[in-house]
Amino acid sequence: MKLFPLFLSFISVVGCLFSLSAQEYPSSYYELSPDGRTLLFWKGDTAVVNLALDPSLGRIDSIADFAFAHRDSLGNVIPDYTIEELILPHSLRSVGYMAFWCRNLRHLQLNEGLEFLDQAALCEAPLSSLDIPSSLRMLSGAIYRCYNLEWLRLGKKSIYYTLVEGVLLSPLSHSVTFYPSARLSESYIVPEGSSIIDFRAFSGSRFLSRLYLAEGVEVIEKEAMSDCVSLRLVDFPSTLKSLANDALVGSSIDTLVFRSLFPPQVEGTLRMENCRPVVLIVPDESLSLYANYKPLQGVYETILPLSEMPEEWQTYKGSGEPQSRPFVVVDRQLVIELPEEGMEARVFNKEGELKALFRNSGSYTLSPGVYTLLLGGKSYKLVIPAIPM
Repeated sequence: MKLFPLFLSFISVVGCLFSLSAQEYPSSYYELSPDGRTLLFWKGDTAVVNLALDPSLGRIDSIADFAFAHRDSLGNVIPDYTIEELILPHSLRSVGYMAFWCRNLRHLQLNEGLEFLDQAALCEAPLSSLDIPSSLRMLSGAIYRCYNLEWLRLGKKSIYYTLVEGVLLSPLSHSVTFYPSARLSESYIVPEGSSIIDFRAFSGSRFLSRLYLAEGVEVIEKEAMSDCVSLRLVDFPSTLKSLANDALVGSSIDTLVFRSLFPPQVEGTLRMENCRPVVLIVPDESLSLYANYKPLQGVYETILPLSEMPEEWQTYKGSGEPQSRPFVVVDRQLVIELPEEGMEARVFNKEGELKALFRNSGSYTLSPGVYTLLLGGKSYKLVIPAIPM
């Protein structure tokens, strides 16, 4: 008989714990679709929002467009300034366009099970880091104007994306998907094996100054390198076929290098608003072809052949480098003669690993691949082919 009161006490304790863990928001805080599966609009005024702990919100599978933005007195959509932390429920599968337009959102917990983020789903949030769940299969263009975002972490079981040097790549589509806007690097070499630069992949980068695209890249999608305030040079490979006319809009570019014998397909005219006077560098034998290509007319101030490319922007292919420079690559052998005492030269592979350090003149044999050579305050891209050229 004494066991029954103990059992009642146990049930009471469990009930109290459950009530503490559950967080039921007033119905006035949100609006759901008739079937209760979609969060249409969040109306709450709390800095921390945990949808996972609410009995109703914890069952939603989608969040509608602009759901966490605000409406002004005229019904216009405006950004939210209240939410600082947002935790999503495990049942969630998709997030709509500009759903998280939250200018004070500093922590966002994306749930495992989430599959789809629409364009600009995460907009103008001051996040410094973000965890990408392994279930997420659609992310192109989803992170927009998040200028403080420096670090990404990716679920270990992801088959849709991979993280290389902090940059999100899609092995399934062979594309570069997202380059964090606050990534602290002046130059970046797109990895070999990439064929597409996704929608807004580099958009909004704060520090990127020089962008080199590996051979094999064929398509540059809309706004791929837009609004990059420090971007000065883009080096396109000989494999480039298609370039969106707004791919570079709003960036401060002053040098474009095209290595293809034929200009890429551009719809209309390449838009270069807010750019400095642009120097166009093209293959010697294609100088006339590029000069008369309508999509590029009016874009550049000067057009030069590759043979006159400024030394500091050179891309070395493994043979034929002028001997007057402090280094030369013959087949796979890098030979360096340091011109000044105390100068260092460093060679990094495409993963950013240090492969060679020179404090004196010397040589180093490079395996096939793409390398960055830092020498005398300048950055050089070294491309070592599988078969010596």
